Amino acid sequence: KTWDMTAGNVTIPNTGKTHYFCKIFKLPEDALKSKHQLIALEPLLQPGNERYVHHLTVKACVAPKEMGSSEDVFDKYVDHPGAFCYTTEALPVFNLCLITFMGWARGNTGISVPSNVGYPLGEEFGGSTYFKFEMHYDNPALNTGIMDNSGIRWKYTDQLREMDAGTIYLGLETNIQHMIPPSQNLFKSTGFCPAECTRRTIPEDGIRVFMWFPHTHLAGRRVRVRQVRDGMELPLMMEVNNYDSSFQATRILSSEMLVLPGDTLIAECDYSTSDRASPTYGGLGTTDEMCRLYVGYYPKIELAGCFSGASFSTFMNSLGIGQWVGESFEKLLSFTFQEQLRTENNWNLSDIINSVASELDLDDEFVGQLMDERFYQDWHFQTEVLLKMIKKIRITEPADLEGRTVGNVFDMMNWVDEGPEMSNLLSREEHRCHCSGLNSIPLIEFQPHKIPDFIEIETE
Repeated sequence: KTWDMTAGNVTIPNTGKTHYFCKIFKLPEDALKSKHQLIALEPLLQPGNERYVHHLTVKACVAPKEMGSSEDVFDKYVDHPGAFCYTTEALPVFNLCLITFMGWARGNTGISVPSNVGYPLGEEFGGSTYFKFEMHYDNPALNTGIMDNSGIRWKYTDQLREMDAGTIYLGLETNIQHMIPPSQNLFKSTGFCPAECTRRTIPEDGIRVFMWFPHTHLAGRRVRVRQVRDGMELPLMMEVNNYDSSFQATRILSSEMLVLPGDTLIAECDYSTSDRASPTYGGLGTTDEMCRLYVGYYPKIELAGCFSGASFSTFMNSLGIGQWVGESFEKLLSFTFQEQLRTENNWNLSDIINSVASELDLDDEFVGQLMDERFYQDWHFQTEVLLKMIKKIRITEPADLEGRTVGNVFDMMNWVDEGPEMSNLLSREEHRCHCSGLNSIPLIEFQPHKIPDFIEIETE
C-alpha cells in the first residue's frame, strides 16, 4: 500500500533564502481500522525543483490531555492548505508536532527498513495518527513564481513484521549557543544523551539500532555517534568521515548496535568554516548549522528525543568570559525558539524585557522589537535580534575584560588559535539535556549534565 504526502502546489517565497512550509496530515482510513506498519519511504520531487527542496521532516503530532483527543485538536486542520512555519503565519497547532518520526534530505534516494521491522501507525496501534509535514525550501537566488508539490511516498503494510520500530533524535539542540567559529578546518561540536535518560527509558534487554540518518548543513564534514558503558568507550558503530550535505543518505548498519540502560550516547559533528569570516550558529538556514542524528531502533519505547545543548554559561565560558552583568538575557531565551526544553518558572515576560533593557542599555527600537509578537514567531527575525543583543552584554570577569562587551571579545578574538579550546569547552562543560517522548514532556528531572569521564577506545 502507498500513501503520498505532498506540499500541495505551494509558492516558494522570494523574500528570503530559507523557508519552512508546514501542513497537517492524517493517516489513510485503512491504517486507522487495523494495525499497519510503515516499511519504506520514497522521495517525490517535482521535476525542475530539485535545487529548491533541501530536506523534509515528518513530525508526530500529540495532543496534550487537557486539550482533548488528537481528533479534537488536529482533525480540523487536515484540510488546511498549510502555512510557513517559524513565521507570523504559522498555525499554533504546529507547536504540538515537535518530534521527528521520519525524514528525507537532498541526495537521499529513500528508505527501506530491514524485513523484520516496521514502524507502527495509528495511536490505537502504538504509533501516531496525525503528522506535521515540514519542508525546508532553499531559494538563494530569490527566484519568483516557483510552485512546488514535492513530498514523500509512504509504503505501508498490514502484513505485520516481528518488531515495532521507533526513531530517536540524538545530537545538538538547534540554537545560537551552538556556535562554530570562523576559519576552522575541522571544528567539533558535541551533543549527548546522558546515562540518566537511557537508564530511565531503555528496558533491561536494551534496544537495537539498525539504521541512522545524520543531518548537517553546508559546513558539515564528519559525523559520528560514540557509545560509553561503565566508563569505557565501545567500538564505533556509526561514523561518516566524508559527509556531504548534498548527498544525505540513510545508512543501514552492517551490525546492529545494542544500547543498554545506563549507556551514554555522544554525537559529534565536525565542521569546516575555513572560508567564513564570522561565526556560524545553529539555525534553520542552509548557511546556519545543525547536528542532528536520527536513529532507527527496535523494540519501540517511549523515548523519542535525547539530545543536548550548551548552557548559556558554557557558551560564555567558551569565549573566555567568566561573569557578566545581569541574568535577564538568559531568562529571555526561555521564551524563544532557542530553548526547546522549557523548565518550570514563574517569570513575567514584561518584567524580563524591562530588566534586559536596563542591563544591556537597549534603545527604544530594541525594546519595541522585544515587545513585537513577530519576535516570538519569526525564527530568522528573532535570531537576528538576539545576536545583536548578545554583543551588548557587558563583562565583569575576568579582570582584563572587565567593562568590555561580548561584541568587543568577538572583535579581538583570534578564532584560529582559540577554536580547539572553544570546541573542548563547548563539548565538555555543562549542557541542558533533553530526554523526552513524542509529547516533548521530559522523562527525567531537569538538571545540568556533563559528559562523564571515560576511557577512550584506541584507534589506529
